[in-house]
Amino acid sequence: MLADQLLHPFDFDAWMNLAKVSPREFEEYRQLVIEHTIQSYGNSLHLRRLQFRIDAERFRARTPLNACLRLSALMWDEFLDLNSALHQFTHGCLNAEPKYLSVTEGSSAKVIPFHRH
Repeated sequence: MLADQLLHPFDFDAWMNLAKVSPREFEEYRQLVIEHTIQSYGNSLHLRRLQFRIDAERFRARTPLNACLRLSALMWDEFLDLNSALHQFTHGCLNAEPKYLSVTEGSSAKVIPFHRH
């Protein structure tokens, strides 16, 4: 069966070939894999919301490259939120300064600015 060939183990080339040969079938399998993945987790509401956001960004994008950039930005936003929550937990609940934030006297570093799009 094609689904087994695509998933066990994941075969990028098979997926790429399917997308070229039959975009409709590719999309059907993509949806099946997403649904299977979401259902395999107990609390799937968060994953459904995330998938909705991903689908919305893909829909709003004018090109595949733009979709990739939008999804990359979404991923980084989620990562930064998670990192901030982790820092608050580490600093607040454990009442300890994370080692990566400690500064020794006389130390210096070059600060690189990060710009949001």
